[in-house]
Amino acid sequence: MGPDDYDRSFTDQEEQAYATAMARPDHSVVASFQAFDVSAKSFRRLQSGCWLNDDVINYCTAILNARDSHALYLDTIFCTLLKRRNEKYDYQKIVQCTTPQHPSGLGKLFVDPNVTMLFVPAHVRSTHWTVVCADLEAHTVTEYNSLHHSSRSMYAGAIRHFMQDIYTQHGATSEPQPEAWPAKYARYAPQQADLCSCGAFMLMTASWLALDASTAFDYALRRGSMGQQEWTQAGLQQSDQMRRVIARAMLAVSDEVGESGEAPAVQLEEDDDDDIQLVEPGEV
Repeated sequence: MGPDDYDRSFTDQEEQAYATAMARPDHSVVASFQAFDVSAKSFRRLQSGCWLNDDVINYCTAILNARDSHALYLDTIFCTLLKRRNEKYDYQKIVQCTTPQHPSGLGKLFVDPNVTMLFVPAHVRSTHWTVVCADLEAHTVTEYNSLHHSSRSMYAGAIRHFMQDIYTQHGATSEPQPEAWPAKYARYAPQQADLCSCGAFMLMTASWLALDASTAFDYALRRGSMGQQEWTQAGLQQSDQMRRVIARAMLAVSDEVGESGEAPAVQLEEDDDDDIQLVEPGEV
């Protein structure tokens, strides 16, 4: 999901893999990486006009964690635990995630000098994806929102509180301490032209920031002299390109899932509300 991949055309083999995954039955597992499986139904959320769900986001953050040793990309549940709607920040809700053994890797913050960036996906009011980046070298916490006209989530402040708490827990001595870091809201973040591509923008923003913050937003559309209709059309094309790049990255790292595409340990059942639930064998 880097700049080179963004500009590269699909090969015939990649096009075939993409089309095959899109055409699989809803509950078939089309991508599997580490502990994450993505069903065909979730994978089809990478098509135009669909919101990305937690399954796709977490699969992609796993890819980025494997790619970048200097950055940590957290699970989507983290912000929910950190600061629920109408509730205040509470470190005790997530302190168990900061142990050295926890798979999140948070135990490395202020301990491993190679880890210099933290990316936290935030699902604002359960309708819009943004990402908060804590930069341990620049001493900043910045939220990137691809819909500026949407209300600010203010997760940057909660993440700064968290950084101070984990700094204290780990006995760090570097200065300035996180409580003195500015909590920013990036007005220069790339903007989406529709209402449902926030997940794709969030993933691409995090991926490119980690690779090179100085050129992270070279892919951002600049309106310039474009009229509204022209800019919207160009933005929709860009969103589609992002979605395809993400889909290709997911399939490229996927482990073999077998011809049936079924997860070996669980079955997927769809309820009346169109949510996907995990059901243990024998419970259906």
